[in-house]
Amino acid sequence: MEERDKGTLKAKDLVRMGVAKARSLEPQQDIESPLTPRVLVIGGGVAGLSAGEAMADMGLDVVMVEREPEFGGLLRRLHRIGPEGEMAAGRLSDLVERATTKSNVTVYLGSQVEAVRGYIGNYEITIRPAEGEQVQEEVGCIVVATGAVPFRPDGLYHYDGKGVITQMELEEQLVSGRAIPKRVVMIQCVGARSPEREYCSRICCMIAVKNALFIKEQNPDAQIEILYRDMQMYGTEKERMLSDARGSGVRFDVYDTDQPPEVEDGLVRFYQPLMGETRELPCDLVVLSTPLVARQDAVSLSRLMRIPVDQNQFFLEAHAKLRPLDFATDGVFVCGSARYPATVVEAQSQGLGVASRVATILFKDKLITSALVAEINPETCVGCLGCLDMCPYGAIDYIPEKGICQVNMILCKGCGCCAATCPSESALLRGFKPQQLLAQIRAV
Repeated sequence: MEERDKGTLKAKDLVRMGVAKARSLEPQQDIESPLTPRVLVIGGGVAGLSAGEAMADMGLDVVMVEREPEFGGLLRRLHRIGPEGEMAAGRLSDLVERATTKSNVTVYLGSQVEAVRGYIGNYEITIRPAEGEQVQEEVGCIVVATGAVPFRPDGLYHYDGKGVITQMELEEQLVSGRAIPKRVVMIQCVGARSPEREYCSRICCMIAVKNALFIKEQNPDAQIEILYRDMQMYGTEKERMLSDARGSGVRFDVYDTDQPPEVEDGLVRFYQPLMGETRELPCDLVVLSTPLVARQDAVSLSRLMRIPVDQNQFFLEAHAKLRPLDFATDGVFVCGSARYPATVVEAQSQGLGVASRVATILFKDKLITSALVAEINPETCVGCLGCLDMCPYGAIDYIPEKGICQVNMILCKGCGCCAATCPSESALLRGFKPQQLLAQIRAV
């Protein structure tokens, strides 16, 4: 900034380079492609149903594919939804009815996606129903809302599904109307924030406090103790739940991670670091708060659709802040617990967000993309596949009949990796061809 003379000389060089390149520029036209105003939603939980309902109300045709024989995901197993305490069954039935009874919604239950071909605006989908032959569908965008599953803590704290259960199993007992014992101890962060799963599931603390509050409502004499590392109760409503739980008599004690609680028959022993002493809690039931983990088929689905997963096998969005519901692959979106453990409200919000993202694409008459993309000269390409391995967007295909590679110009982002890799200079980036770059170098 302080060297104005040198800055002026640099500016002159840049102008000279631009003029030299402009001499060999070629006129380019934006690439146009038709759009199919139809959307595939993979997964029929809260996020998928919310996205499907919103897009159907917009007038888009929606294809919903659910692996299970009925919709609902984890919401089918919940008793109440915190922090309001609304019955989960009522919320689910309303959501399913609104999302699946519309004339422009096609439903495939007990089905799974077997093949995905094409690109944004023009995807070809192969669906295998529970019964019958494969079905072919054409869609313009894809929404991944496959959700997550509760971690099963086999081998931890003498878990047996009877005297030692998980929060999800406690939810199922509450749904069935079974009586809950009077003395209950809940242990947080079981299977989470560990070397195997370093992440915090975020929703476990809220679920424990919600269930503790409900048990106290049903039986004010119940003795409930929650052993925790840190209480993750984000938001004013959830903070109020924690305050209400303390006020109702639910006890909270922190435990030392280096000396985790020990569970025996009718007894939980733990070291209390604040007091520097070991306490023993008689109990009739131990409830383990376990995290949500990615589904086992997440990796296979990511390979099928060429979308990334993180180290915990959750689907990885394009950018956590700027594009939290998009994949790097255009036309494919993610919402709900498939992305990361989410509450019911968060899953619904993300479903609505995905619907608005899809609308920005499919409400156009046609898809228009930049003309500055790569191209491969078929006369000089030898099919070495070097460009295929380098393309981060999967925009290059190998044509075995001709023994050459070919660029899908709709998927190409013009990054130039293929042009920099190709040993025969068959792959070129429009607007940045070798003669144009060399002209800039000579000018400077």
